[in-house]
This record gives sequence, structure tokens and C-alpha cells, in this order.
Amino acid sequence: MTLKPEQPARASPSTPIDHQPFADCIDAAPEDARPVICRLLARARGLEDEGLIELATCIGRSGRSTLLPRFRDERVGLVTIWNDGGAYVSLWRSVFERRCPDSVETVEQPMGDQRVGQGNTAADLNDDLLDALAAAYHEGNGG
Repeated sequence: MTLKPEQPARASPSTPIDHQPFADCIDAAPEDARPVICRLLARARGLEDEGLIELATCIGRSGRSTLLPRFRDERVGLVTIWNDGGAYVSLWRSVFERRCPDSVETVEQPMGDQRVGQGNTAADLNDDLLDALAAAYHEGNGG
């Protein structure tokens, strides 16, 4: 499809962009979820500052926003961070198995009965889980 000159090309709502739009959406989250979302963003930015990941945001047509902490070399991540009526993460087992298989059990420990699956979610985002995920990103980068 060719665009007319007066119609500038725009990214679709699901096109990844930088992490700032995710931060801008925090005020739209339920008040009780905002501190958790802020903590997730801060932890992800710390990993980005270490050079372990790159961050991107996807904003869907419904207004849901996700933060994508992705390995720089493959542009895939262990988790997707959601701001969608609350804070939670989706876990991507195939990436864990390929990049950091030794971290699967460590990540599962603070999750109780849950397991790292392909897209399953975790909503109890306690410090033990966040520490385990950070360690997994380190392992996934060869550390």
C-alpha cells in the first residue's frame, strides 16, 4: 500500500518503541498496582543500564501496555511485563531453556506452585522472584 504524501507513515499500535511510553501509562493503572509497576520498570531499567537488555514498549489498541526486556543479541526476552488492569509478567519457557536453563528452578522457587511455562503469568512479583529473574538475565548473557 502506498501512502499519500499528506498521510505520514505511523507505527501500528503494537509496534515496539522505547520504554518511555510504558512509564507514561503508569498513571492509568489502578492506584494499588502503580508501585509494583514502578518497581518492575526500575528493575528492568537497572538491567538495561548494565547492558544486559534493551527495553521496548508495545501499546495495544485497547490501551494495554507491555514492557519488553529483551536480550540485545536476539531481541527476545524471558518475560513480558504487563500494565493491564494490574501488574504481572508473562514467562517464556522456550527462552529460559535456550538462554538460561540453570535459572528455571531458581525462578520457580518464589512462584510457589506455578512453573515457568510458555506465556503463563505471575502476579505475585515479590523481591525473591525479581532477584531470580535478574539473575536469569545475567545467566542468559553468559554471566
